[in-house]
Amino acid sequence: MKYKFKMLILFLVLLLSTGCSVEYNLTIDELNAIEDFSLYVENNSSNTAMINDMYQRQTESYFNQDTEDSEYYEVKKGLTRDKKNLFLNFKYNYPLKKLQNSNAISECFYNKSVTKDQEYITLNTSEGFDCIYKDTDLQIENLTINIKTNLKVVESNSDKTKKNTYTWNINKNNYQDKNIYMKIRYKEENKKKSILNEYLVIPIVLLVTIALIFIAFKFRTKNRK
Repeated sequence: MKYKFKMLILFLVLLLSTGCSVEYNLTIDELNAIEDFSLYVENNSSNTAMINDMYQRQTESYFNQDTEDSEYYEVKKGLTRDKKNLFLNFKYNYPLKKLQNSNAISECFYNKSVTKDQEYITLNTSEGFDCIYKDTDLQIENLTINIKTNLKVVESNSDKTKKNTYTWNINKNNYQDKNIYMKIRYKEENKKKSILNEYLVIPIVLLVTIALIFIAFKFRTKNRK
């Protein structure tokens, strides 16, 4: 029997460990969003059993209302290079409009939105990260959120930026004040092409005009002869 292992249950199970670390990576283009995140816990026998049990279960990425069926993460497990920590990695490729249905995002932010108009993609969440504590127990010690895009980012409240990656660091000291905001212009390349085309049109028109004048002049001269 296959289990629909909800993200809420996954985080509750992680309470067996003392403050895990989470790295959440999101890659966005004009049409898709790839969610790729890892949970890290200390390498010991009890956590090994927990990781193995979680790995055997299906983890739902979101419920697809169009098909009325659940979609599931691709899950991997392993050891970090120094072998001090175990990890579970979850990955799913969303159509961009479905990203806001992500269970991982829904569990940790009360409100969230992913919108796309004629020029911009906007990501926005409510203030306050709900997954650092469960009741009074520390659930996630450190969370790193990385959003990567090759598109033009016009606004962001990230903690730091390196090349095309925008990073937020969330922990027990700042989680109540944190939200994610990013505004991305996805029509930038089309605008550049449009401007380039406009510059190309002028010389082309001039060349055609000169050619027509030359042909008309030659034709007129021939008729006179």
